[in-house]
Amino acid sequence: MDQKERKVYSNRRIVGFLWKMLKPYRGKFLFASFLRFTGDVFFLYTPYGFGAIVTFISTYKFGDSTTRVWVLLCLWLAVWIFRSFSLAHAKYLINMISYRMDFDIELTTVQHFINLDMAWHERENSGNKMKRLTKAMDAVFRMARMWANNYIEIVVNFIGVIVVMFILNRPISIIMVLFMIVYMWISIKFVRKVAIASNEVNIGEEHADGLAFEAINNIRTVKVSALGDSFIHRLRSTLDRLAITATDFFSKTRAHNVVSEMIPNIFRLSVMAYIIYGVMQGQFEVGFLIIFWGYFHNLWGSMRELSDTTQDFAVAKYAIGRLMDTLDEP
Repeated sequence: MDQKERKVYSNRRIVGFLWKMLKPYRGKFLFASFLRFTGDVFFLYTPYGFGAIVTFISTYKFGDSTTRVWVLLCLWLAVWIFRSFSLAHAKYLINMISYRMDFDIELTTVQHFINLDMAWHERENSGNKMKRLTKAMDAVFRMARMWANNYIEIVVNFIGVIVVMFILNRPISIIMVLFMIVYMWISIKFVRKVAIASNEVNIGEEHADGLAFEAINNIRTVKVSALGDSFIHRLRSTLDRLAITATDFFSKTRAHNVVSEMIPNIFRLSVMAYIIYGVMQGQFEVGFLIIFWGYFHNLWGSMRELSDTTQDFAVAKYAIGRLMDTLDEP
């Protein structure tokens, strides 16, 4: 791959482009983001409420007041109802906005293609250009879904879980923060390698699809000039190189998945063993084990999502960046 294909696209430039395309829909976008944020904040109650109910049951004696457990259950129900509404409506709004942004990007790009001179068009076949456009449109839609489905929840869990655990048990909350730092540092190392490999696959797909498109689009010329065997030979060679590149991509992805599953499980079991020992020694209530399990489950889920979406974001960033290079053509 040449130096041009290895071009680095800054996050700031990509986000600036997306924010510009989002201009007609910013009000709805911010409202949808607020809905998702408040729903996730309220949902932090779930592990605490469950743990408190378990503790109540473990210490309950016949004749004790049950008011507390019913209050906990009613609050839990209210949280689920509000989160279900906020989550569904936020996703609906952001999905609709992302579709409109895709249409705007397609219109802007095709208009730019028409305005460019023929010298630029002759440098690259039409299949490559259309593949680049469709990949960028898909990348914008995926980024919008990542914001609605992942990033807001990740921020809430990273901050909210640590704050709640710090209130309940400071040493364990500090250990969780250290775990987050180590895990994300290791994950980022893998994500960078995967993103580079994925970009190489995308470029290879552009070349392969471009050749196939040109052959089909110019089928009369191909038949009259007896160029079919030549096209097939070139396409086969391109696909063989693409298969090698894809194998490297999948190998890097596999290594990332193994590490991201192994480290959190070891950490979770170690802390749970410590809490179980503390319960037997009378240092912790039984419900605290449930609370830790629930909050760590949320935290780990968000960390895994951040790792995966960071990889997806890096891949999508390359797709959008390559389209932006085309739009920057004078």
